[in-house]
Amino acid sequence: VKKMLRLHRAGEDLAPRQGGGSAPKLTDSDRTVLRDTVALYPDVTLAECQTVLREQGSRWVSVPTICRALQQLELPRKKKSRRQ
Repeated sequence: VKKMLRLHRAGEDLAPRQGGGSAPKLTDSDRTVLRDTVALYPDVTLAECQTVLREQGSRWVSVPTICRALQQLELPRKKKSRRQ
């Protein structure tokens, strides 16, 4: 409460500060590349997605990061089974 009063008296903004956390590893263009890659090659592996991103000029990201991005994009992450 004291801090809020001090800020109010100083005429500063009382809105909540920006939350913590790190910046996203993948940009919107990286996510677009992932979406296009999976659309073009539905059975692409996570390691292959990692290679495609690296070749496109993106910085290196881990396989779990790519997996989480695919889940957020609601795209498949596993290869199709070869059994019929």
